[in-house]
Amino acid sequence: MEDSINKGRAAVVVYYLDDSAASKAYAPVVSGIKLLWSSAVDLLPLTTDELANQDKENPKSPSYYWQGVVPQVLVIDKSGTVILNKTGQVPIAEINEAISSATGLEPPSFSISIKSFNEYNSEPSKDGYTDPR
Repeated sequence: MEDSINKGRAAVVVYYLDDSAASKAYAPVVSGIKLLWSSAVDLLPLTTDELANQDKENPKSPSYYWQGVVPQVLVIDKSGTVILNKTGQVPIAEINEAISSATGLEPPSFSISIKSFNEYNSEPSKDGYTDPR
């Protein structure tokens, strides 16, 4: 995250736990963010285990923002200003609006649908996709 701020790039941080059912259910949304915005933002999925010994006093450190709940989504703009900081199953439309605000880019003109293969596996796909970002 510090690297993103130092390079003047917007970042999306997603806090999760590998063994959390809520985090697993949210994984397709994270994949959707990558599909929609990969060239415009730095996507930083972080397991909360990594935050244990990090600096909680530095606003450029992901541990500074972690609220102790997974999943949590944090969108910061290129100057480090927090645009969105929410826990739980945050809708992708809300994240898209925050990313649009953080980057100055228009939200995607297409939507994402999640195709489920079974209770464990799913993947996002772009509906009406015609042009990469």
